[in-house]
Amino acid sequence: MKIVIDANVFLNVIFEEEGFLESSKRLLKLVEQNRFRGYISSVTLSEITWVVHRESGYRKAREALSYLKDLSELGLIKVIPLDEEIVSGMLECVEKYNLSLVDSLVLSTVMNIGADALVTRDESFRRVREVEVKIPEELV
Repeated sequence: MKIVIDANVFLNVIFEEEGFLESSKRLLKLVEQNRFRGYISSVTLSEITWVVHRESGYRKAREALSYLKDLSELGLIKVIPLDEEIVSGMLECVEKYNLSLVDSLVLSTVMNIGADALVTRDESFRRVREVEVKIPEELV
């Protein structure tokens, strides 16, 4: 199964968020075991790094970035770069669903690569009908 993983799933693990940590950690473990083909938008990579830096400082942000880079280099997660098609799709997502810039870019990425699901805890995606939206608990 081809899944796009939103930033909040990684942040659940990085910040050890009570109530979300275990299921998010299990999902990422399944990606590491190749049970799912994991993808993230390059915007998600930036968002994770920025949030971790803001909340925990430079060193923790570098550790998070290093972890994601390792997953990418091992072929366990593919980082999808922004291109004209994704940006064009983003505009459609903003217009149709009134999503934020970042959420619209993530949704456009999901549609662009033909992912089976978007894994997120962001409630704003629940109104989207074009793609399957799952929380980690639904996949582990």
